Amino acid sequence: MTVHHTVARRDDGVRWSTAIRCLACGLSLESDSNAGDSAARAAVLATNGSWIVRLTSLGPRPIRVLRALRDTLGLSPAVARTRLAALAQGTRVEMEALLAKFVREGAEGTCVRVEPTSGPR
Repeated sequence: MTVHHTVARRDDGVRWSTAIRCLACGLSLESDSNAGDSAARAAVLATNGSWIVRLTSLGPRPIRVLRALRDTLGLSPAVARTRLAALAQGTRVEMEALLAKFVREGAEGTCVRVEPTSGPR
């Protein structure tokens, strides 16, 4: 059996898809959802790495950006300001969709891949 997970931007969010194919009989199943399950998320993260949203500027209307941070991530303005370098972590597509919400409110930022840390040797 082969299982293939994908995540893509759709409107203001993301769309998760899973395709399963039996190698013995050829039966194929596909499903789509707005929320990926833990196996799908783990597979995408294992393949493409983990990403963070980093805001470099709150822009000309910081109150609008801070409101979006509160509404989207549940962060108070004081906490949000201390976490601008790493607001959230997830798949690249999830973080790009999240960043787009903040950019629409006037923020500037980027998505950055989290480099894996090597463990003790």
